[in-house]
Amino acid sequence: NGTYKSIEDFVLRVESRDLNKKSMEGMIKAGAFDSIEERNRLLSNLERILIFAKERQQAKNNGQVSLFGSDSSDENSINKLQLTDAETAKKEDKMSWEKELLGLYVSDHPLKEYSIYLRNNSKSVRNLTNEDVNQIITVGGIITKIQKIVTRAGQSMVFATMEDLTDKIEILVFPRLLESNAEIWAEGNIVFIKGKVSDKDGVFKLLGESIRRIDLEAAKQDQTEKENDDDNSENNGSYFQENNSMGGAGLIGDREKKQKIEITIPSSDDSKLLLQKLSNLLKSVPAGNCEVYLLLNLSDGSFKKIKTSQDVEGGEEIIKKISDVIGDKNLKCL
Repeated sequence: NGTYKSIEDFVLRVESRDLNKKSMEGMIKAGAFDSIEERNRLLSNLERILIFAKERQQAKNNGQVSLFGSDSSDENSINKLQLTDAETAKKEDKMSWEKELLGLYVSDHPLKEYSIYLRNNSKSVRNLTNEDVNQIITVGGIITKIQKIVTRAGQSMVFATMEDLTDKIEILVFPRLLESNAEIWAEGNIVFIKGKVSDKDGVFKLLGESIRRIDLEAAKQDQTEKENDDDNSENNGSYFQENNSMGGAGLIGDREKKQKIEITIPSSDDSKLLLQKLSNLLKSVPAGNCEVYLLLNLSDGSFKKIKTSQDVEGGEEIIKKISDVIGDKNLKCL
């Protein structure tokens, strides 16, 4: 019956028995209704929406067709879903909900505005090699998981997971380091962590030696300055270079066109699992010049196009790996 025009249109066209608070809250927080209404406004009115849906379904079952087809402006006003205003959801809250429900960030990434700063001041997780084993390095990113344990000696230690824009790594936080600054080891903190690289069990881990919060305002300012420097460098750079085979100057102003991969996420019960598999796959392949986009099927029947935070190395190998996860029909190369 076409795309959903409003949240009222959605609840009227979906059986109320299929709507419950938990499922609606999950869809709202994950951004499924972003094309028709703001997330926090829907969350603030969720009880009202569910009551409205239940009452309209009961009226329909009782044969009160006039509730749905009356031309009376008064009756239409009475029976129309009225949403109260609410503050717009913060960007940080949206990202937190997406990470919790989908396993990845969709609308944005908490590290995106510090990407250049992190790249210049730390080693990216994806670039770790066997040569880094037993070396002291610094990584920078966001703490996404904290697991506290008690040692046989009765001391507390932590297994933390830190994620940057390329991958994630487990950090072993021994009692002495934990005791010196326990409050900083919390999910959501953006930090630099210094430690020794270990490859025990064939997986890179970091034996933490020190940690410090990143000054986000300073990082943002540094990022802006670097971006401006890059823009000026590009604008002032020469658009011509010597081409010996032609015996003259060759135009090189047009950058090499990037490859693009579009992945359609089918609307199904397995969509969250597919997103997690894709996230793990994209983090495991080499970075490159191929942009990857996700097409998410929204509640109104439209699609939301999201660019992933990391470009990958193109070619048949990555295409096959993605196809194995999502299927050929949901994959398009541009």
